[in-house]
Amino acid sequence: MADPGALAASDLPDPTFDVDGTSLAASTTYYWRVVAKNLDESVDGPVWSFTTSAFVVYADPGTWTNADTVMIYFDAGGSVPLLDHYEVALDDGPYTEGTSPYPLDVSGASDGTHTVHVKAINELDDEVIRDITIYLDKTGPEDFVPAVNPSTYTGAPFAILTFSTTDALSGLDRFEVALDEGAFATKTSPCMLDIGAAADGTHTAHIRAYDAAGNYTEKDATILVDKTPPNAFTPTVDPAGWTNADTVEVTFATTDDLSGVQHYEVGVDGANYTTQVSPYSLSTAGLSSGTHTVTVIAFDEAGNNRSGNATIQIDNTGPQINCTSPAATNSSPIAISYTLQDNESGVSGVALWYK
Repeated sequence: MADPGALAASDLPDPTFDVDGTSLAASTTYYWRVVAKNLDESVDGPVWSFTTSAFVVYADPGTWTNADTVMIYFDAGGSVPLLDHYEVALDDGPYTEGTSPYPLDVSGASDGTHTVHVKAINELDDEVIRDITIYLDKTGPEDFVPAVNPSTYTGAPFAILTFSTTDALSGLDRFEVALDEGAFATKTSPCMLDIGAAADGTHTAHIRAYDAAGNYTEKDATILVDKTPPNAFTPTVDPAGWTNADTVEVTFATTDDLSGVQHYEVGVDGANYTTQVSPYSLSTAGLSSGTHTVTVIAFDEAGNNRSGNATIQIDNTGPQINCTSPAATNSSPIAISYTLQDNESGVSGVALWYK
């Protein structure tokens, strides 16, 4: 075989290769072979061949299309002696004289498969007819409803989109997704959509389902973003000073500008947090004498949180008394010496008892 010339394709990702029929001539033999390559060497496969028919007719595109015009290529070669002209017709429509490539108007044709007839007519009005099938699909995929998780406000860097639909004719080709006015990118379901740079508020995810003919159906899904914690607040306690009561009342409240406050959690000295509502009666059982910190954490619907602190002062121990008795005497006045000490709330008063 003579030199095959330049490669038609190289480094193919798939084990198939579609030949462009519009470039093939009638009654012509074409040769092909596969060259396998690795890092070290190339191995030439055997040579195969195929021969085109005497009267070649091709459509471009030859697969499903939503175009208004399909190009029809034809070549009778030498199979029709004294060839005079060609005529083209769609389905049962009238024939129209034309040359190759012939722009066939399919703007008024319905979805589905259609037959294109090409006549090669010679000077004696003898004719040879070849038929090909063209595939028209101008309808997008079926309507669908995408879902977002979470469907409520979120502070996460990603939102999970799920979507699915079908296409009755050419079949689904791919899905593309965009956030707000951003660029579309090919995605599969479920899709982790990056919302890390999205501002607080409402955003729209656009999902396009494309079929093999290039039609698409677009649907939208709403994503609610809240990355800001609730507003700052300061809890209060009653009593506000030293106490030996069994409970202390803790009062707290705040707001959240987007998703709203979901719940509060209360803990003492950074431990034992429990969900509570205001006002909350905090038990002082088990708390040692001294100063303790009550922390209240406000969570919004998106999971953001902000804490506020208050101080409670527990005094479960009475004052310490040191007293010195006077020496025996019958003189007046009699001096009594004593000292008082309280390490928490301090001494608030003294009562002297004698008889």
